[in-house]
Amino acid sequence: MLPGCSVGGVPIVKGTVVFLTRFFGLAAGAIAALASLQFSGSAAMAQDAGPVTKGGTLIYLEQQSHTNLYPPAGGFYPNGGVLNQITDKLTYQNPKTLEIEPWIAESWTVNADATEYTFKIRPGVTFSDGTPLDAAAVAKNFDVYGLGDKALKHPVSEVITNYKASEVIDPLTVKFTFTKPSVGFLQGTSVIGSGLVSLKTLALPDEALGDATKIIGSGPFVVASEVLGRELVLTARKDYKWGPAKLAHQGPPNLDGIKYVVTPEDSVRIGALLAGFGLGGLIYSLLVRRLLARLDERGFVLAGGVILFVCFLTLPLLPAWQATVPIFIASGFGFYMFHNTLQTKATEMAPRARGTAIAVFAFSLFMGQASGVAAFGLLISAVGYPWSFVLAGVSLVALGQWFSGRVSSHAS
Repeated sequence: MLPGCSVGGVPIVKGTVVFLTRFFGLAAGAIAALASLQFSGSAAMAQDAGPVTKGGTLIYLEQQSHTNLYPPAGGFYPNGGVLNQITDKLTYQNPKTLEIEPWIAESWTVNADATEYTFKIRPGVTFSDGTPLDAAAVAKNFDVYGLGDKALKHPVSEVITNYKASEVIDPLTVKFTFTKPSVGFLQGTSVIGSGLVSLKTLALPDEALGDATKIIGSGPFVVASEVLGRELVLTARKDYKWGPAKLAHQGPPNLDGIKYVVTPEDSVRIGALLAGFGLGGLIYSLLVRRLLARLDERGFVLAGGVILFVCFLTLPLLPAWQATVPIFIASGFGFYMFHNTLQTKATEMAPRARGTAIAVFAFSLFMGQASGVAAFGLLISAVGYPWSFVLAGVSLVALGQWFSGRVSSHAS
């Protein structure tokens, strides 16, 4: 993933506090928005695809772990996301034209009433264990998908109907027959649920297929390791050379590997980040007495602004959301240095109406936070993520310097 000034002044009045809390509320709202931005940023930047870069490992955060890698279970997206990388299909549906094109099958014929399909298999294709992906292997795959296997508890595929039997004509030719017309079978050979796996994998009981290391496919990646429920590592298959026939790239993947990291759902991830922000506030409360011995009010707002400035500038540079946790802790610490000084000054603006002053302060803060999310979204649309963070950070440190000048002016 990605990546001010002092003003001399006039005495602080209540209107100044309202303005400050609104401004600071916008920045605080931006902090609260960072959790969601951290996850959406990579997707937005991926649309600006540049030249192909070879090598490296793609780290993919998945909300849920895969459950079962029996190919017909690929409709559940965590399963399908893995199966798409480690298996190939007989055919490929072009996403632009929607035409069915050759892949593992070089060609095919269909009889008049769509009860017989004959496929010619591409020569030289192998599973990652070295066994051939030939007509016999294709026949066995679709016998299991079309009829199921009660002994092994493999269910029938949802995309195959009226399946009767397969017949191996020769090592590279297989024919499938159906009890009734099956006009959707050709397209069914192109979907996630029709990925081809080795005979060794098909011989395993259904309950064993949750272990990705036992899934042997012919796809461009192979399973290198797995920590069940936590992470899955795939490595590129260097001898891969049979991508869909009409695609220009037929060889191994450009990536060295893919690492799936299973993370909690978004709300839990965001909660973890906000907990870091809260932890920063707790650390501040434990250290505030020592800080007061060293810093006056002016020093508090300056230090808080600088800490927030550094946090905002660092965020676009971090590679993964986990790396932002220390930054959120620091931002929580900086926020409370700044916020508590503002709140203290709010109580001094109207000594005879302290309740009203605090109410106005809280109203301005929460309104700023609410509108800050929308404002930050507009800023991102205009200048992108990195510059939005930079501008927010610069605004915070400038605000800290300006407010410290107001504090000094008021004190004098």
